[in-house]
Amino acid sequence: MRISWLVSTTTILLALSVGCGDSGGTGSDGTGTDGTAGTADTGESSASNSGDGDGDPSTGDGDGDPAGDGDGDPGCVVGSDGCPCTPGGGCDPGLMCDGGVCGPATGDGDGDPTGDGDGDGDGDGDGDPTGDGDGDGGEPYGPCPSGDDADCAPGEVCATGSSQGQPWSLCSTPCQGQMQCDVNNQDGCADLPGDGQNSGWCSPVINCSFGNPCPMDMECFPGFQGNTPVCMWPDP
Repeated sequence: MRISWLVSTTTILLALSVGCGDSGGTGSDGTGTDGTAGTADTGESSASNSGDGDGDPSTGDGDGDPAGDGDGDPGCVVGSDGCPCTPGGGCDPGLMCDGGVCGPATGDGDGDPTGDGDGDGDGDGDGDPTGDGDGDGGEPYGPCPSGDDADCAPGEVCATGSSQGQPWSLCSTPCQGQMQCDVNNQDGCADLPGDGQNSGWCSPVINCSFGNPCPMDMECFPGFQGNTPVCMWPDP
């Protein structure tokens, strides 16, 4: 009876020992296998996220400039259009430096591409290519002492004549009534005295007088055969 009890007890202890050993082995296997797998996964994740996102794989400095010169644009030539100005603020011909970058030169509105201010290239500063002092037809009703239509504004012709011994000139347009002269609110149609023609011409001021003076440097001439006085340019 005692022997039978000892055998049973021994059998139970052995069974418990084996069970504990399996649990430890499984735990050991699980730890080794799971740990290795975890390490591998971590390595793969690290490798897939190794890029720095700067577009510059060769230097990795984040400026996007593989050449390493810091400008981010190895094809940009200093002084050319869209590129930095020279240290002295210079650019290629036809370009100007604005905010440190070269771009097309903007016009200043004087009609003078050379920048010397005379507009006609002769260097005298008057913008008058004919040299007669008339300003080259920039404004309507200008003088034209040479008698050349080229001295007048587009659409005008040069009218000349003499009244009371004083030669005059006027850039004008032929007219047949007041409504055809609308450059300003004082001009009108008149028969210019001493032009040898019995026709109407637009004049900047008609019926001029002491109280209704002509524009600066113009002179009020009596009208032809008692017609209204008109403003014209006396010849120098």
